[in-house]
Amino acid sequence: MLATCRPPAPRAGIGTLISFALPFAMITLAVWVLMFFVWYLLGIPLRPGTPVR
Repeated sequence: MLATCRPPAPRAGIGTLISFALPFAMITLAVWVLMFFVWYLLGIPLRPGTPVR
């Protein structure tokens, strides 16, 4: 990924890559946590034969 960042930003390094990827990772984490809570509140079983609560 760093090689694809180099042409538009020659001084790009690991810090640049992390600073670009971190917001997407945080948004993805928030969406997954939200989906888990919705799943839990709806009472959908985690697998067949196992209750959520």
